[in-house]
Amino acid sequence: MANKCTNCGKFHSAIDGVVCGICSGTFHRECAGVLEGVVVAADWACLSCKRKRRQSNYDDTPVKGAAVSCNTNLINPIPATLSASGEIITGAHGEAGDEAVMNSTANNATLEFHVDLALEIRSFREELGSLKTHCSNEIRGVSGEFKELREEISSFKAAIFACNKRLEDMEKRVEAMETNYSSNKSPAIESLEQAIEDLKMELHDRDQDLLGNDIQISHIPESKSENPIHLVSVIALKLGMTVDERDIVSAVRVGALRPAAGAAEGAAAAAARARPSSCASRAAPPGTSCCAPCACAAASPQPTWASKENQTGST
Repeated sequence: MANKCTNCGKFHSAIDGVVCGICSGTFHRECAGVLEGVVVAADWACLSCKRKRRQSNYDDTPVKGAAVSCNTNLINPIPATLSASGEIITGAHGEAGDEAVMNSTANNATLEFHVDLALEIRSFREELGSLKTHCSNEIRGVSGEFKELREEISSFKAAIFACNKRLEDMEKRVEAMETNYSSNKSPAIESLEQAIEDLKMELHDRDQDLLGNDIQISHIPESKSENPIHLVSVIALKLGMTVDERDIVSAVRVGALRPAAGAAEGAAAAAARARPSSCASRAAPPGTSCCAPCACAAASPQPTWASKENQTGST
């Protein structure tokens, strides 16, 4: 917001002007005699208000020629008159009195400026000192944290180096053990390994030989209350081979019974349940007898499996 200067009548901004604390008038800094950047107090008074204000002796003000003028006035008293505004006019020397008052006001303004400037410099120094202290404390704290971080990193490095060393030692030990095992293998261990391999081959060969003793006989019609073991013996006799029932370990029918749908009861139903059969048996060692013919005959609904010793073939 623009304000009008009371002295020159020109407008100015609030930043470039000063305000009188007595008459509330606004002035340019140049018109008021205030330098740029100087902070003006709230009770600052303009020249007009200072002239109207009751003056004191200002004994402590170092005004040049004050003592000489004072002595001159005491020796040669000058007649003074009182004006209508209440100001003291010293007759012929009134103009000189006005100049002295103006000089005193200027000196007071200069002194106030110096005091304000000194206060500003002092406060600036205090702020700089506090800022320096704060920065020093912060830098000291950051330095301590960096020191702790370096110590932790050093401890981590030491732990990693120790782990690497242990791993290297373990690798060396494993390599040494493998080398000793491969180079210093005892003959007993080699003989045992060879015996194990031979036993494995023998078991494999026996399993293959046992598979040759199993035979399967299929396409044999099924009848009620038949004996699978007797059936196998009869089939072997028809083929020109003699098989004793004691040579057969087991003979049983396999598969599920398949009845005909809608068949009548009696002979027609029995004929409908007839199906192709399979017979299998496993040969018993010579000189042993089979005690399972009755049990095998009881499982008549199943196809028959038969196996015999030293005979191979299927029908």
